[in-house]
Amino acid sequence: MLLGAAAGIKVVQSIWHFLGFGGGDVSIAIPVGIVAGALGGALLGLIRNPRHLVLLMAVYAGSAAGAVAGKVPWGEFGEIGGQIVGGVMGGIAWATWLFIERRKEPRLEGGIFRSEAGDACGTVAQSDMGASVRGPTCLSSK
Repeated sequence: MLLGAAAGIKVVQSIWHFLGFGGGDVSIAIPVGIVAGALGGALLGLIRNPRHLVLLMAVYAGSAAGAVAGKVPWGEFGEIGGQIVGGVMGGIAWATWLFIERRKEPRLEGGIFRSEAGDACGTVAQSDMGASVRGPTCLSSK
């Protein structure tokens, strides 16, 4: 929530400057940014899927790095564009990681999971949570 509040303040300040409003950026950005960022941080705490958490971290890290890289040559406008481009690049990196990791997972053949080496890895049992492996971990077929 603290990280969300800090990010919320920075986002509201960036939006305030981007829209061209003069003064009041601190008096508006702090309360609005803290509330919005802390609420967003609390909602993100409800995510339990590790792959989705990695996505959030990749997008956030890419956005932060892009903001710094964009602000150096182009100032305030470069920071906003850098955040967007960095976040998109973080999402692309996550999608690539997910694609590579899924190729490493065992595949299902006739109710039996098989690893890349062709070893049997238990049988499938259906439950409310989806398919799960039941039986010994991986038996060698050799």
